[in-house]
Amino acid sequence: MPSMRTKRRFRINYLRLLLMLLCVSMIAYGVILLSSSMYEANRDGSAVSADAASDAETPHNSDGANAAAEENPFASFYYYEKDRQARYENYAANRRNLTPDEVVWRVNAELDRFPYTNIVNVTDFTPPVLLNKYRKLPDGYVPAGLVNTSSGRQMTAETKAAYESLRDAAGVAGHRISAASAYQSIEYQKGVYNKHVMEYGKEAADDFVARAGHSEHHLGTAIDLAGSAGTAEGFAGTKEAEWVAENAWRHGFIVRYTDANRDVTGYMPEPGHITWVGEEAAAIMHEEGIGSLEEYVVKYVRHKP
Repeated sequence: MPSMRTKRRFRINYLRLLLMLLCVSMIAYGVILLSSSMYEANRDGSAVSADAASDAETPHNSDGANAAAEENPFASFYYYEKDRQARYENYAANRRNLTPDEVVWRVNAELDRFPYTNIVNVTDFTPPVLLNKYRKLPDGYVPAGLVNTSSGRQMTAETKAAYESLRDAAGVAGHRISAASAYQSIEYQKGVYNKHVMEYGKEAADDFVARAGHSEHHLGTAIDLAGSAGTAEGFAGTKEAEWVAENAWRHGFIVRYTDANRDVTGYMPEPGHITWVGEEAAAIMHEEGIGSLEEYVVKYVRHKP
């Protein structure tokens, strides 16, 4: 009997031992898994921290931003004028929608100034001649070599030849155009301007009519076209106006006052007002997408590409 109880006790202890070992093994396995997870987490955190520290210590991002901020965005253009730097900056600050290119050529064209201030008197009459609210002709100026068209309008000989070419091409395309107005003397322009001032006020007059000495009509190179309606006022919105807008450049003309360049010229759109600038200048403006004579003169007359 005693021997039987002893053997039984031994067998019970053995089972307990097995159970204890199993529990210990499971606990140890859990500890290993927990330690491994903590290690991976720490390692990932260290990697992130290291990357963050690297970014903080590496100067390329901040230096690049500083370099971009310090770089002069206007000086890369061949028509940049160093003495106008402050004016470029001021104009850009007030016209944030403009590109650096637009800022430079506009300031060079004096568009950052108030109209009819700091006026330049034109002395070089080599075509194309730029007249606007900042540039004027000498008092009493009369262009040399004016000739009459078949309708009695006066213009320079080069302008007449180009106009007749344009008119004939329009006829072939099924459109009828004529010159409603061409050369106007400075005295005549004074009367037109004063009449508009009396009827509409000075501010409105300046939107529609050039002051005496500032009008391209004084050069004999500007024409107000009439279409089938027979008047310059009825030219806008016609098929003739559409054709002229697309084809005037082929004959050395530009449509001088458009809705797109209104903030440059300072005048209301006038689809029938064409200006002879010569075939080379007209072709360059067409090919380069230059929308105003102001921009062309800055980029191709005052400066050479």
